[in-house]
Amino acid sequence: MTRGKSLLGGATVLALAGILAAPAWAQPQPRYSTPAEHAQTERLNAEQASVPAIIVVAPDASVEMTGDTDAVVAYNDAVSEANQQAQDRYAAQLRDYETAKQNYQQQLRSYENRKDTYEDRSLTYQDHSAVYDSDLRGEAR
Repeated sequence: MTRGKSLLGGATVLALAGILAAPAWAQPQPRYSTPAEHAQTERLNAEQASVPAIIVVAPDASVEMTGDTDAVVAYNDAVSEANQQAQDRYAAQLRDYETAKQNYQQQLRSYENRKDTYEDRSLTYQDHSAVYDSDLRGEAR
């Protein structure tokens, strides 16, 4: 029994030592990315940004760093044009939605009007059911 307890105690001590020593082997924080990792991240971000209707991508985001005013103006114009196109698409979708909503509401009003007419006929029939029943049996009134 003492041997089993010793083995179990030893395993526990080793496990605790490993847990306590793990931060010493871990990479120090903060960890800065290498130029290759940074380039890969930029490439992946550009790929994801190019998916339609998710993010508007500017032609060259690095032109602001160059100080070239013509390039900055061209960049700003391209961003402005892309934003305008996105707003135009949104406005067209909103018009389509409003048209569909108006059509639905018109159909609903038409349905409600017809339903009221059918309910009125039903009430009329229920009020005069005895007359209708006698007509069906061929009885004289």
